[in-house]
Amino acid sequence: MIIIGVDPGKGGALAMIGAEWPPELIVKETVDFLVPTGKGDMRDYEPNRMVRWLRDRITFDPGTALAIVEKQSARPGQGVSSMLSLGMGEGLWLGIFAALAIPVVRVAPATWTAAILKGAPGEGKARAISVASNLYPGLELPRAKARAQAIADAVCILRYGELRCCKAER
Repeated sequence: MIIIGVDPGKGGALAMIGAEWPPELIVKETVDFLVPTGKGDMRDYEPNRMVRWLRDRITFDPGTALAIVEKQSARPGQGVSSMLSLGMGEGLWLGIFAALAIPVVRVAPATWTAAILKGAPGEGKARAISVASNLYPGLELPRAKARAQAIADAVCILRYGELRCCKAER
């Protein structure tokens, strides 16, 4: 089964593992799916690029893939436009997976972190970097902490999907 883990924000990432053995981990940063939208550093999602990337990498029959998407919710002190952007990212991924007939499980951050990061050394979500690196020793993370964190989160969300749906023993 193909499992896809998604941290859906503009600074997020996608991690995917196929059904072959040994499993090959593929990661993609969301920033690669963004395009400039005018003035300054403003960027927006390019849904066609997102769909093409998935179609180029997934050849499957319906029922052989599953996406795990992190639920987004408002947090105190977070701006309205940033929440709109997070919600839009989550909605785009949900729509893309629906169009590709890939079932989706939405998971709250507290749920996957409790299941995957329990007992991991470190503080907060930074533990995801350690866990992801241990799960996939060949995983190359960027030096930029936010980018490394996004990829690690996507890998941990993917792992949550493996454990929930496939009872993986790795």
